[in-house]
Amino acid sequence: RITTSKIPISLRENVLMPGIEKNLTLHEYPMASRGINLYKSLVDLQSTECILSQNLIYRNGMVKRGGQAKFETDEVATGKAICGLHRFYYGSSSKKLLVASGTKIKYHDGTTWAVIDAAVGQSQTDGSQTHFATWGALNKVYIGNGVDAPIKYDGTTATLLAPTNYPQKAIQFLPYQDRLLAIDANSEGNLTWSASVSDTAAWETAANCGVKPDTKLYGMIHHSVTNITSGYEAQVLLAGANGMYLFTGSDLRTPYTTGDYTIYPLAITTGCSAPRTMCWTPAGTIWLGIDRQVYLLPFKSNTPIPIGHKIQSNSTETEGIENIPAAYMATACATYHKGFYMLSVPRTGQTVNNAQWWLDVSRLQQDEDGLWGPWYGPMLGQTISCFATQNGTGDSGELMAGEGTAASGSYVYEVNKSGVYADNGTAVTCLYKTFYNHLGAPAFVKDIHRMELELLDVLGTINVDCYDIFGVIKTGDVLTLSNNAIYWND
Repeated sequence: RITTSKIPISLRENVLMPGIEKNLTLHEYPMASRGINLYKSLVDLQSTECILSQNLIYRNGMVKRGGQAKFETDEVATGKAICGLHRFYYGSSSKKLLVASGTKIKYHDGTTWAVIDAAVGQSQTDGSQTHFATWGALNKVYIGNGVDAPIKYDGTTATLLAPTNYPQKAIQFLPYQDRLLAIDANSEGNLTWSASVSDTAAWETAANCGVKPDTKLYGMIHHSVTNITSGYEAQVLLAGANGMYLFTGSDLRTPYTTGDYTIYPLAITTGCSAPRTMCWTPAGTIWLGIDRQVYLLPFKSNTPIPIGHKIQSNSTETEGIENIPAAYMATACATYHKGFYMLSVPRTGQTVNNAQWWLDVSRLQQDEDGLWGPWYGPMLGQTISCFATQNGTGDSGELMAGEGTAASGSYVYEVNKSGVYADNGTAVTCLYKTFYNHLGAPAFVKDIHRMELELLDVLGTINVDCYDIFGVIKTGDVLTLSNNAIYWND
């Protein structure tokens, strides 16, 4: 809050203003519980919106995001970016963290990174985006990168997948009902699947399956309220080059006249080339569209809702997601963790994801202008290529992430970590810009007499700068909590 006095501009040069204390006014600056809004003019923002919340989120006040720490000090493949990450749960209580980097696929053995097999998975095409999918029915994980022969791994032995009609260059696998679905780079627009609950028996041919909704499919994800792989409500959301599609079926025998399955195009004319941005949330499935808009597909709906306007900037002074380089759109990734949809994207001129935008799904709402939020960001200081949540037996919901910058090292991190407020020991810089407050009638010049800030516990110092729409008013004020600080309610 700040205290001001207002003086008519025509009287501004008078030295003595009797009774000026009668013109004192208190102006409140509430915290940005509604998040950032880059879409509207800054003079039209609501008092609970802000222009910038760099590395800050709202949780009963503006608080710093969780930091990151190296999961393992050893690199996976020296000087290579992480291009795939997966927590593999198998058996009654076994689990492994799998990672793809450079030409290698490895797992963590409790001490360091070890190859999943002496030969298989150790000569992958360098830097290929790699997807993992656990098929619980067979206690195996299936690995594809759209370039090399797909791999299956049971926690002990890795072998190449090679039954008749198998997807020779699988982009992605996904278990659904009693089958294993696949998108094959050799037939990009087709969806195929195993002919039975087996990875050695012949696969169905693309012609027999008869599911080709688009010229190219980039990826897929389960879409259901309970995020399950089978049952009457289970569906699969497919990301195409020209649209999005829902695949559903209770009997996947081919042809479709024998089985019982179908595909529905959604009410949207743009697709998704960044399959790693497709995430289940309690509100529905969220993804980044090719048109640089974020979409939400609510459950039991065929109409996606654009929800990313607030992180699309209409100002040259701020940057949102509107300038994501087209050539690196596919590198974007996202996850759902601790109530937030966390979107990681490259900014202008970048080749790796160097900014994140967080949507508070737990408080998702549409405002009076029809815009959805609250969004927070940008979250800077991390270059994340992929995420994996450890939420199975014996884990505590840790969020793991892969380093996207090869020059930074082939590291896996634990991110958004409670109690950690630095990124690998580097301080996280937080910037917060409030809504624009004209402090009363525009025809008056205002004198700021006092400024008060209610602070949570702060490590270090806070620099306070004051701006008007034409530029800086005052900079250089520094606040530090100390033993003689006055705390709220004292």
